[in-house]
Amino acid sequence: MYPQFKNTTRGIIAVMVVSLVAQPFAAFAATDLTDVPLVVQSSVKPNVLFTLDNSGSMVWGSITGTDATREYTSGSKNTRAYYSPTFNQLYYNPAITYLPGVQYNSGATTTNYTSSMGNSPINNARIDPYPTTGGETDTVDLTQLCYATSTPPSLPRYNASSFALGSSCAASSNKTNSTAYALYAFYYVWKGSGTEDGTSGQNSDSNYTRVEIMSTTPTYAKAATRTDCGTGTTCTYAQEIQNFANWFSYYRTRIQTAKTSLGLAFSVLDSKSRVGFSTINDNNSNNNTSATNFVPLADFGSSQKQTWYSKVYAISPSGGTPLIPALDRAGRYYRTGTMPGASTTARTTTVPLSCTPNYTILSTDGYWNGSASASVGNQDTTVPTLPDNVYLDPDTKAPINDPIAGVPLVAGQKFPAPFYDGNSASNSLADVAMYYWITDLTGSSSKQVAPNKFDPANWQHMVTYTIGLGASGTLSSVPTGSATWPTPQADSATAIDDLWHAALNGHGQYFNTKDPAKLQTALASILNDIVNRTGAAASVAVSNPNVKSGDNTAFASSFNSGSWYGDLQAFSIDLTTGLLQDTPLWSAQALLDKQATSSRYIASFNGSSGVPFTKTGLSATQLSRLNSPSSPPGPSDSTAVIAYLRGDRTGEGNGSNSAQPYRTRTHVLGDIVNSEPIYVPAPRSSYTDSGYSAFKGGAAANRAKIVYQGANDGMLHAFDAGTGSELWAYVPGRLFDTNLSTSYTSTSALVGLTQQSLFQHRFYVDGTPIATDVDLSNTVAHQPTPPAANWATVLTGGLAKGGRGYYALNVTDPTATSDATVASKVMWEFPNASTAAAVAKNIGYTYGSPLNVKTKAAGWVTLVTSGYNNGSDTGGDGAGHLFVLDTATGNLIKDLSTGVGTSSAPSGLAKISAFLVNPGVDDTADYVYGGDLLGNVWRFDLSDASTANWNVKRLATLVDSSGNPQPVTGTPELGVVKNKRMVFVGTGQYLGASDIPGTGANANASQAQSFYGLLDDQSSNPTITPLRTQLVQQTATMSGTNINVTSNPLDLTAKKGWVLNFATTPVGERAYTSPVLFQGVLAFTTNIPSSDPCSPGGSSNLYFLNYANGGSIPNLSSRYIGNVLASRVQPEGLPNGAIKILVRTSDGKTKVYDVAVPSSTTPTRIMWREVITN
Repeated sequence: MYPQFKNTTRGIIAVMVVSLVAQPFAAFAATDLTDVPLVVQSSVKPNVLFTLDNSGSMVWGSITGTDATREYTSGSKNTRAYYSPTFNQLYYNPAITYLPGVQYNSGATTTNYTSSMGNSPINNARIDPYPTTGGETDTVDLTQLCYATSTPPSLPRYNASSFALGSSCAASSNKTNSTAYALYAFYYVWKGSGTEDGTSGQNSDSNYTRVEIMSTTPTYAKAATRTDCGTGTTCTYAQEIQNFANWFSYYRTRIQTAKTSLGLAFSVLDSKSRVGFSTINDNNSNNNTSATNFVPLADFGSSQKQTWYSKVYAISPSGGTPLIPALDRAGRYYRTGTMPGASTTARTTTVPLSCTPNYTILSTDGYWNGSASASVGNQDTTVPTLPDNVYLDPDTKAPINDPIAGVPLVAGQKFPAPFYDGNSASNSLADVAMYYWITDLTGSSSKQVAPNKFDPANWQHMVTYTIGLGASGTLSSVPTGSATWPTPQADSATAIDDLWHAALNGHGQYFNTKDPAKLQTALASILNDIVNRTGAAASVAVSNPNVKSGDNTAFASSFNSGSWYGDLQAFSIDLTTGLLQDTPLWSAQALLDKQATSSRYIASFNGSSGVPFTKTGLSATQLSRLNSPSSPPGPSDSTAVIAYLRGDRTGEGNGSNSAQPYRTRTHVLGDIVNSEPIYVPAPRSSYTDSGYSAFKGGAAANRAKIVYQGANDGMLHAFDAGTGSELWAYVPGRLFDTNLSTSYTSTSALVGLTQQSLFQHRFYVDGTPIATDVDLSNTVAHQPTPPAANWATVLTGGLAKGGRGYYALNVTDPTATSDATVASKVMWEFPNASTAAAVAKNIGYTYGSPLNVKTKAAGWVTLVTSGYNNGSDTGGDGAGHLFVLDTATGNLIKDLSTGVGTSSAPSGLAKISAFLVNPGVDDTADYVYGGDLLGNVWRFDLSDASTANWNVKRLATLVDSSGNPQPVTGTPELGVVKNKRMVFVGTGQYLGASDIPGTGANANASQAQSFYGLLDDQSSNPTITPLRTQLVQQTATMSGTNINVTSNPLDLTAKKGWVLNFATTPVGERAYTSPVLFQGVLAFTTNIPSSDPCSPGGSSNLYFLNYANGGSIPNLSSRYIGNVLASRVQPEGLPNGAIKILVRTSDGKTKVYDVAVPSSTTPTRIMWREVITN
């Protein structure tokens, strides 16, 4: 077996699967199963204030990098450089796809309050699609030609700032001896030597090629970045003139570019964000004293969007560029709740939470100026005493580096680069940004703002992002070491350096954008940083629990809840400390983004066999279920949907282009939530079975090391553990059977991944697989005398909330060269086309990992459970079922039913552990244990040589002190205490929103939970009843960050085990992550879910118990982890003999804890099997 974190005791192996973010149980009803990670359901809404430069230069039609103080007029606009996109980067660029703007439309869907304004009509193009009072309302026929006897005709054709119709090349009735030219639709391509500088000396035909966009030229060269011209290498005239028309109407000037880009970028936000708007001046002077353009922060729903878009589109630029007071006003607004000078003094209709993050996005097209300033002083010379010491690890007391500076900020010391200004300048833009970052804006003792990758501050503060539209500063890179920033001066290039410095001081980002595409990318990047939240739920995997040089890699997954993408990263483990290195060895996300779609190998299952995941490979029924439910893009688009799911991104759009009807992905790799990475190297077991040693020493000994990772993009991915490259992927066939929704029962849930307006997050391949070396000849069909051994490495997995079924793949040879070779690895799925309907309907959502074990009666089998909601949802009986399958074929051998549960109140049997005879040497199982949502712990007896005699018995029904059943959702751990078998299991569930204490919670949400050590006397009637009077009681109480656990002695001749009762304050502590037993220590995490948005997800604790009595261990205290949720624990042994515990937390971090080995045990190596001396 290849269990990354499976640690066992004498003759025990346990499947340990974390379900950190899962689902809830209401008595006598179907279980509430969430479709999103619960940790993000109550996320706080960020404040986002966009401050727009509305100075007079925003009406200019050029961005050259040299025109911050005046529009490019060298030689006026008569120079060809003005019409060359390589010099004037605002002019039409055939390499850019110009998307139409969006308009507010309250009649659109409830999740998207904007709709496309549509392509600009080529014969009737609006000069300004955002007309202001007294603004331009005329239109232009962009197909118009003119005729001239000279080549080329004289320029200009139009003035970008104040468009003037007509030219010196007006249409002529006498076309004899004349040449036709495009009157408006043309551009120049630089072909001269040296650098294009726009001077009149370069203004000649010898330096430029003029490109006419007119109907007599049928095709135009297509840049790779164009997305509106199909898959060919050229664009048609219709496509090119349409693209030009969109540029003309929506992007021709700086303000048009800004309005269009803002409209597109903010259209993806909804009421989960609070958005406001302001400008840098009031159009009457250099200082915004009346704040006439101000829109207060509010939830970005229907009403706020109407107000916000109306205000943005009505801006008419004029005046100067007073950036410093504008940023200061934003900070004062966040600090006081009132925008200085605004007529509307109310910040919002609701009071912001203490954990609300505050962001200001400041954009400008030039150098700041103006007489007004700020009075914050010099803020970036010496580090002050910060509101909280976020640069010291609370657990290890080790220093934490600032994510921008790369070193900690230490009070009283000089600011490190790139914060330190070095010039003693005061009241600069950078000073303002730093002031509102280091200052606690509320003065509250509460430090609840969540840090992010750029910003470690946890107090109420303002983060500053800045965007420069074209103008360049004096620096090409940020100062490092002893280098410093230049002294900022108004109306000079140093003001752009100050803009850059301000973003860094404010722990945001700076973007210098010189064309519409870069501006839109910058805005998307900023908003992604703001609204997307990175989290983690699954435990890490390690290449070897016994860390050693050359075999010291950890694999950690994560998810982003804004755009719903994920990542799997590899990290080196420090051989001395056990800590993960900061810089990953590789990122599967980044590598998959770069991988060509044509080089990906993907397969699926058609109900009877593996098939390529292609149009020709899938069945007709599967293809029909991949058609989109509405038109466009459906109803016959399954081929395009398959291409999308395989990673093709040409069809991704935002709704403004019918040729791009599918959801835009930030990354190809989908979010990874509950599925743990599984590391599979060469065979590691020590089986004494026939043929295994030859298998272990044969070709498999040199096979590639693979990390298998389920993701919510519908695939199980096989990544090369050394490089991170995807070798192949598998789309479980059961996903085709999951409906998109109750309204679209003929459409697969897989189509949901492609939907723009209908997209809602859901789980797909969210279960954790397991890999085992199995003799496929020693199965039920070949008993009692199996033929020659046929060893293989078999990977089996479930889908969790993704679906109702399991899959099995032969990964003995993990390589693939085609879709067909991946298809050949598919062994079976359960249920399948041959599964009896009476069996299939009793299979619910498969949250448990399968077990591949050997039995006396049937040889190698795969054990799977009925899971959650196998009652009225499926037509099943709701009882708990253990299905025993032939590992080679997936055929059902035995259905062992607990008989408990009904169709209206399913029992929910999900996760199991098997007691093995001699794990790693002889994986024969005799008993299998599992718990259900009704508090029952079951023992399935597979010890008999005849399957007819296999049976199931109840070991116990776990109840609280009032006699109410305590649900079991975690995997039991198994052990031996004084030669007696013990089952260790925690109670509590976290499966859906109703499991969170508060409004709408079920009874289990606030129920007192426990952790048990239960004796199995191996009798024919093992039930422990009455329960609590036969158990030694232990209690846990909090003392600061430590947890004090009693240590009452246990005599197994008088009692049947022990129980640890968790503290009832705070309410809701529960143990649903899988425990681990090693070195006599029973280690596990508990989580305390919370509905408080300022405590996202909740908090967590780490327990170290004496497995023999459930009590405390000397010199090894249980403890509080933090205001995060925690995965299950992963132990690691270091070369120096130290033992560490790794815990992955919901903020995407991996915590490492020391473990002192109890003196009462004889230490051995931490392995997938170990012996503990009693």
